[in-house]
Amino acid sequence: MGEDTNKPSAIAEDKKKDTVGESVETEEANVSSGDTKAVVDEASAETPKPKNRKPLIIAITCIVVVLIACLAVFLVLNEKDKQAHVPVPVSFAFEASGYDSQTGSGIPIHVEGVDLDNKTVSETLLVDAGSPGLELLRGSYDITVVGSPVTGNGGIYAVPDTVTHIEIAEGNVAINGESSSLNQNEGSPIELPVVVFTAIKPQDVTDEQIAAVKTWMGEVDFSQETIDKFADSIIANRKAGIAKAEEEKLAAWRTKISGSFYGTGKFLAGYAGGPSYITVSFNGNKLTVKGNLAESGSGSPRSGEWHFLLTDKTSYVYYGEYDKYVSKSEFVCCQPDNFVGLSIEVKDGYVTSIGSGS
Repeated sequence: MGEDTNKPSAIAEDKKKDTVGESVETEEANVSSGDTKAVVDEASAETPKPKNRKPLIIAITCIVVVLIACLAVFLVLNEKDKQAHVPVPVSFAFEASGYDSQTGSGIPIHVEGVDLDNKTVSETLLVDAGSPGLELLRGSYDITVVGSPVTGNGGIYAVPDTVTHIEIAEGNVAINGESSSLNQNEGSPIELPVVVFTAIKPQDVTDEQIAAVKTWMGEVDFSQETIDKFADSIIANRKAGIAKAEEEKLAAWRTKISGSFYGTGKFLAGYAGGPSYITVSFNGNKLTVKGNLAESGSGSPRSGEWHFLLTDKTSYVYYGEYDKYVSKSEFVCCQPDNFVGLSIEVKDGYVTSIGSGS
């Protein structure tokens, strides 16, 4: 009886164990299944779904296009600005008799105006005929000559008071109101109107004009040696001009005759106003004879006035028992009108000898 009573309990215990075991296995299975799901869910959470990138690509493309367009505009504007700031060569032309650009000083001009950047331009510079020594940016300018050029031998000119107004724009240039096309790419200079210089006679050059030349030469940075060289040449040319002018005056004044002539002075009262009466006067190297001058050998007096020139080779003599040669000063101081007879030898109006007899 005792054994039968415990058998059901053992069976029940075995069933309970089996049930517990099944529960454990089921639980483990459930845990395993849950873990797998959790891992899958976690993996799903960590791996984002693919996004649509098309709007971003379009935006970037638009930005790139805009940047390229801006760059292109910048380059075009920059190139135009560079072109606008390329100086335009200007050719200066003038007429000046006797001037040679190889030996002359050049011509000082002054440029006054405003360029395309609204900057004031005020400059004195040196140019020469036909040479594009002047370059200007686009703008508006007045160009004037501020001094006389100097020739290689010291000649100078009156300074013209003309003003040349020039306006340079893109594709166009206006000179004194007259417009014409301009193509900077061709490189041809703008030709200014011809400026005419009138030469000053060397003998008429003043100290003030020489000082003005020295002033402009200093403004264009000539060396002092060069300034002195040109100033000395002007002075030497003036001296030669004065001598030449005097020579021309004397040539016009001189009576161009040749021969031996004689006359009597008022010392012989009876001959005063007679057929061979003359008077003489000295003024430096000038000898003036008035009256009835007779030519030796002909005996025929000429009535009138004669102008003769004394030279360094003229001889002066007193006629008497012995001929006495004296200096010009000795002859002149004692001669005026107080002579009995006067003989004159001339060649083309130059006195070769003059003598007085008493």
